[in-house]
Amino acid sequence: MAVVGLSIGGTREFVAASDKGPDKTIWVLGTLDAYTWAYLNDNLAEFEVEISEDETVVPKTRMKIHASAIEACRYGLRGWKNFKDEKGGEIPFETEKIQLTDGRVYQVVKSGVLGRIPIDVIMEISNKLREVNLVTEEEEKNSEGA
Repeated sequence: MAVVGLSIGGTREFVAASDKGPDKTIWVLGTLDAYTWAYLNDNLAEFEVEISEDETVVPKTRMKIHASAIEACRYGLRGWKNFKDEKGGEIPFETEKIQLTDGRVYQVVKSGVLGRIPIDVIMEISNKLREVNLVTEEEEKNSEGA
């Protein structure tokens, strides 16, 4: 069977497993293109080598798992429903345009509102984004006749 392309314009709704309240928050997730995943994955880790005074090679690795999860949400969230502040008011979904160094322009979640999502929920959303950015069996079946 041929490779099946991702459905870039589609969205899916997701409720975090950690959301135990009666009125759940619904996160609207989009599909990220290959360029965005490359950008996110390339910035996940940093590798560096230092040479000490006695000429010993000292490798350093820095994993940026949480920062990468935040960025995945910044690019992958397309909206939310029932996301409230401490007083019960709806937190509006706000976006802004950014341009990456290669010239690509993206509509992303504004940092100020993204920072209001608890980090455990950010991690769940990020994991779900990675999952929904795989071609599903249903999408494979639908493409077989094409």
